[in-house]
Amino acid sequence: MDGSETPYAAMMRKEYADLSTVRWMGLQPRTEVFRLYGEADCLLFPSKLETWGIPITEFKTTGKPILVADLPYAHETVGEYGKVAFFLAGDDVKLAATMEQAANRLVVFSSQLAQPIAEPFSRNWEDLWNILLENPEVGMQHGIR
Repeated sequence: MDGSETPYAAMMRKEYADLSTVRWMGLQPRTEVFRLYGEADCLLFPSKLETWGIPITEFKTTGKPILVADLPYAHETVGEYGKVAFFLAGDDVKLAATMEQAANRLVVFSSQLAQPIAEPFSRNWEDLWNILLENPEVGMQHGIR
């Protein structure tokens, strides 16, 4: 981000503009994002609010380590992956220690196995529509009317 995207981004830019270790780059084309993934040693994804962490999915293609908040969305998104370390979301001290360990190559990354997805589950739109049409109560349980 560069601070122009949202009021939150503007607040972040104002608060942290003087940090020399932060590069305010703004929105990047997809090719540049993947080039940056290639340059990175590790992905840090501390979000507490995600429903799906696209950078996690994209970064997995590099085979490099990922540090991610220990939350249900992250376990689902990481799926099966061999170089992941989860940290307690909201514990800044522990996060700082984990980041320092990762920078010094002391973090022990573990393998994560994919968790089975609970039913009802659909692999594509057609299956989803069939589930909803055959079982309208499923949609109602998930706020679909």
